[in-house]
Parts: sequence; C-alpha cells; structure tokens
Amino acid sequence: MEKNKKFTIFSIGILFGAFFPYGIWNLVYKVLERVLFNTDFNTFLASGIAAYTGAIFTIFCFSRISDYLMQFDYSDIFEVKKAFWLGILANGGLFLIWFLIPLIDGLLGQGYMDNLNNAYQTLDSNFILGKITINQGSSFLCFFGIVVLIYKKINTRPAKSVTS
Repeated sequence: MEKNKKFTIFSIGILFGAFFPYGIWNLVYKVLERVLFNTDFNTFLASGIAAYTGAIFTIFCFSRISDYLMQFDYSDIFEVKKAFWLGILANGGLFLIWFLIPLIDGLLGQGYMDNLNNAYQTLDSNFILGKITINQGSSFLCFFGIVVLIYKKINTRPAKSVTS
C-alpha cells in the first residue's frame, strides 16, 4: 500500500478512534447535565446520571461506528476518501453542537443559568464525589469500554463460511 493511503487510513483511525469517542462522551455528559440540573434531581445524582449515560452511549456509538467503518474497502481510494470525509463531518458536527450550546443557554434565561452555576458550584464543593467518582469514573468507564471493545474486535476471528 502506498504511503499516502496508509497515512489516510491512519488519519481515519485518529478521527474516529481518539477524538470522536471522547468528544461524544463529553458532549452527551454536558448536555444531559444541563437538562438534569434544571429538574428536581440532586445535583450529584443528575451529574452522575449524565456522566455514566454519556459513557454507555459513547461505547454503543463507537461499536456501531466501528462496525460501519469495517464495511469499507480500503484498497479503493474512493472508499478511503469517503471514510475520511465522514470522519471530518462527524467531528465538525460535534464542534458545531458545542458552538450552539452557549447560544441556547443564553436563550433559556437567567433562571436557567443560575441553576447551572449553582449546580457546578455544588459539584466543585465535593472533590471526591464530583470530580473523581462522577467525572473521572465515567471517563475511565468510557475509555475502558472502548479498549475492551477494540480488543474483542481485534481478537475475534470471522466465522468460517460453510460450503456445500
């Protein structure tokens, strides 16, 4: 395989393998947190639900994306370019959503923003529960789940086809 093709395939792996899962986890976590902070849930419970739901959702998304990307024929340059552009568009979509979040926050009013600020101050007040158990715990679950998923996919052999 030529050098440029190897570089492109490696780049596709980075786009979907390194940045994308963490971006999905962080996005789902923060959006759900914003929604749940404005409910009757306890701040730590709301943040925990958001964080661990984000981790599980990310593992599921990564599984589906990796299954989809395995269907491409990477010996065909058109397929490689298609996968590369899908990676760029997917990551660009994440950045667009991050750009829209502050705009939506501003539209929801001062009461909403006060709830968010109070909730984040409460989370910062308990380092063990807020930072380690919720934030780092869910981040580790996400990372560990993706590593296990990749390990299983690498070590799973395709089923042998039965010929008559």
